[in-house]
Amino acid sequence: AAMLMTVALLASSYRRLVRMAVETVDTGPETTRGAFAAVMRFLTAQPVSRAIASFTLRTLAHSRTHLMLLAMYVGVAAALVLTAIVPLVARRGVSVLTKPDAALLSAPLVFNFFALLAMRVLFAIPTEIKANWVFRLHAVDGQIAAAIGGVRAALLLVVVAPIALASGVIGTVLWGARIGLLHATFTGALGVLLADIALI
Repeated sequence: AAMLMTVALLASSYRRLVRMAVETVDTGPETTRGAFAAVMRFLTAQPVSRAIASFTLRTLAHSRTHLMLLAMYVGVAAALVLTAIVPLVARRGVSVLTKPDAALLSAPLVFNFFALLAMRVLFAIPTEIKANWVFRLHAVDGQIAAAIGGVRAALLLVVVAPIALASGVIGTVLWGARIGLLHATFTGALGVLLADIALI
């Protein structure tokens, strides 16, 4: 029933979503600079990397098209995680959550994969195609590494760090501080590795 409802909803809203993705002019309020600038300075010392990271995150926050596509990827991840965990709970009860299980431990890795993949896809979709002359003009060979460093900082800030933190907190609540810390470290390390692979 859920699958049929999903197909029906996507089919009925497909035209409107495509029209929004192609025609909508994205606008949004100005982002406050204080805390955001401090976090950017902490993540990377290079001005070009900070500028690219800041531009990436601000653009994502203001673009309804990009946020909608990101939500679709995260929704797929949530569906996969739920289809693995719900049958376990239905068969064995809530007690299955009291010890680490492959389905439970892999949940943040699934979210990492789909969120990082989504961000990588979103980077290829310009919000305003006429504005890319700024990047083409200044994208000299000496700045490419700094630009990629900025994108990497953005990925670590909005995808890898939150997922690793959430997996650590949930792991600590369910299985204790030691396993929670190990789970957060493992999830974060694999997230950093996947982010670097996505940026090759």
